Amino acid sequence: NNVSKIKETLKTTIQSFQEILNKIDETKAQFYGNNNINNIISTISQNVNDVKKHLSKDLTIENELIQIQKSLEDIKNSTYEIRSEQITKYINTINNYVEQQTKHIQNNPNKDEIDDIIQKIVNYNKESEIKLPTIIDNKNNVTSIISHINKVIDLIKSEYNNNNNVSYNVAKKHEEDANIIIRDLDTSQNMVNNLIQKNFKIINDLKNRKQEMENRNNLHAINRQQEITQTEHINNTYHPHINHTNNINKNHQYSSSDRKNSSKTKDTENSVRYAGAITLGLVAYYVIIRTKEKKDKDEMEFDKSTSFYDENENDLFKRDDEIIEIYMNEDL
Repeated sequence: NNVSKIKETLKTTIQSFQEILNKIDETKAQFYGNNNINNIISTISQNVNDVKKHLSKDLTIENELIQIQKSLEDIKNSTYEIRSEQITKYINTINNYVEQQTKHIQNNPNKDEIDDIIQKIVNYNKESEIKLPTIIDNKNNVTSIISHINKVIDLIKSEYNNNNNVSYNVAKKHEEDANIIIRDLDTSQNMVNNLIQKNFKIINDLKNRKQEMENRNNLHAINRQQEITQTEHINNTYHPHINHTNNINKNHQYSSSDRKNSSKTKDTENSVRYAGAITLGLVAYYVIIRTKEKKDKDEMEFDKSTSFYDENENDLFKRDDEIIEIYMNEDL
C-alpha cells in the first residue's frame, strides 16, 4: 500500500530530524559565544525548520490521500448493486421475463393475463426508478471526491517542483479510480433509463392489444345481438303468417261445415218430399182398390161413390199438401 509506505517513511524522517535537532542543541551549548559557530547553528536550525514544514505538509497530504482512498472504497461497496455488471444482470432478468410473457400472450391471448403482465412490468419500472436516485447520488459523491483529489494534486504540485514523488502518483491513481466509477455509474444510469422507456413501450403495446381484444369481443357481442334481434324479427314475422294460415284453415273448416250442414238440410228436404210421394202413392193405391170393390154396384151407387171419391180424394190431397207444408216449415 503506497499510502502506508509514505506514512512510514514520513515517521522515520521526522524522527531523524528530531534527533538532528537534539544534536544541534547539544553542540550549541558547547560552543556558545562563538559567532561563527552560532551562525552555522542558526543556518542548520533554519534548514531543519524548513524540513519540518515540508514534513508537516507531507503529513497533511498523506492524511488527505488516506481519506480519499477510504471514500472511494466506501463508494465501491455502496454502489455494488448499481454498478453496470449487476445492472446488466438485473435488466436481462426483466427482459427475459417480459419476452416470455409477450410470446405467451401472442399464442394464448387473455385479457386477465395481459393485465397481470402489465402490472408486473409497472412494478419493475418502479424498482428501476428507485435505482436512479441512488445512482445519481453516488455519482455526485464521486464527483466530490474527484474535486478533493484535484485539490490534493494542486497542493502536491505547489510543494514540490516535479511530479515524480510518491504522493502525486497516489493522488493520480485515486483520480483514475474515481473517474472509472463515474463512467460505470453513467452506464448504469443509461441502461436503467433505457429499460424504463422500453418497458413503457411494451406496456402501451399490451394495452393496445388488450383494447383490440375488447373491441373484437364487443363487435362479436354486437353481431350476436344483431343475429338474435334478426331471428326474433323473423319469428315474429313468420308467426302471423301461421296464424293467418290457421285462420284460413278454420274458415275453410267452417265453410266445409256449412256446406255439410247445407247438404244435410237438403237431404232432409228430399226425404220429406220422398215421404210425401210415397203417401200420395199409397192414397192412389187405396183409391184403386176401393174402385175395384165398388165396381159391381149399380151405376147410381157408382156415380154416388165416384162423387164421394172425388170429394175424399180432394180432401186427401189437400191433407197431404198440408202435411208436406208442415214438414217443410218445421225444417225451415
